[in-house]
Amino acid sequence: MSKKKFFVIVLFLALSVVMISNYQLFKHTKQLCVENSKIPHGEKGFLAINWSVTCE
Repeated sequence: MSKKKFFVIVLFLALSVVMISNYQLFKHTKQLCVENSKIPHGEKGFLAINWSVTCE
């Protein structure tokens, strides 16, 4: 396997882990609002990379 192909695979895996972790954090943050008897209002951008949650 060439170095370039190996680098692309590692980069893809790293980005996948970051995106999954970020989405799980988004869900967890919304759940914390519910646990505190508040209503979560969440907005997320492309691939859930950019997100915000407000609790009312």
